[in-house]
Amino acid sequence: MQSCNLNCKGCASVSPLAEEAFVDVCQLEKDVKELAKKLTIRTISIDGGEALLHPKIDKILYVVRNAFSKTQLVLLSNGLLIFKMPDSFWRALKECDVWFSVTIYPPFKNKAPEMFQYVRTKGVKVYKDDGYHDGYDMNKDWRKCLYSPNKTYGPAEEQYKKCDMKVCVLLYESHLYHCPMFYWKYYNRYFHEELELIKGYNIYQHGGWELMKAVTSPMPQCAHCKIPWERDTWDYSKREKSEWVEE
Repeated sequence: MQSCNLNCKGCASVSPLAEEAFVDVCQLEKDVKELAKKLTIRTISIDGGEALLHPKIDKILYVVRNAFSKTQLVLLSNGLLIFKMPDSFWRALKECDVWFSVTIYPPFKNKAPEMFQYVRTKGVKVYKDDGYHDGYDMNKDWRKCLYSPNKTYGPAEEQYKKCDMKVCVLLYESHLYHCPMFYWKYYNRYFHEELELIKGYNIYQHGGWELMKAVTSPMPQCAHCKIPWERDTWDYSKREKSEWVEE
């Protein structure tokens, strides 16, 4: 789900620049079944954008759980829609044994205790509960992913080793993508740029070993990514190039 109800500066998912878009549940069901035949996955995160915006989020939970019966599932959310979610959503979380992970952003820090208490009253497990419950301040860990098409920050292999996001493999429309730079297609569209995007690997055309090797190897783009990511203070996006690209 690419749509989001927040507008964060330097968002790694580039949501402030993206048009509204939602995952097709029927296609997702086919894709996760195919993926489950080829890969054993320890943890799957269901996120966005903002996951709770998807009109069929409860169906998505069942689809993923049916394909991956033993995998840890975590739903990532900014929590702003928690109090508006229907009973069917909370029932799906419990029946599918999904952890609910709420990231508290600075403007809503004071609402954190109420959010977590509400999740608990629904009988749902809160992921990393102790880390967030006392008012997790996103300012302490807000980082910008800066990319420079005009210079390199080091050899691709070395940059890849330092990257915290190398485990964040994305599934989108039957393809696996190596890192969040997949989302930079929205940057290109918004600013009419032509940054070279990362390659996707069709899960129907590659075996499990091929897919695993593809998404655990450095890419040429790694050399142009400023790693470690630059620490910054959280703020709302002004939709400026400098939030994502360092000239």
